[in-house]
Amino acid sequence: MTTFAIDTEYARRLSHELFQASQGSNPPPPPLPGDSSLAHFSQCLHAALLNVGTRTDRLRGDLDHLARFGLRMAHEAETTESAHSAALGGRG
Repeated sequence: MTTFAIDTEYARRLSHELFQASQGSNPPPPPLPGDSSLAHFSQCLHAALLNVGTRTDRLRGDLDHLARFGLRMAHEAETTESAHSAALGGRG
């Protein structure tokens, strides 16, 4: 059997970086040319930019979730180790 070791300080640093990456908002779409010959292209480009924005928002949400989970995991690991140490006569 192997021991599962968690570097809680490293997990916290990564969680903080993930949280920072999850912040922000998408820039507004750029103005598109009003030329009628480019109307279809402009519509497709606008739809693509909105799609990228939606996916970016989802990614930010996932990063936020991972950051919160990482912090919770680090806290739970320390709490569990402390409780086990105390139960075995250590300094918890």
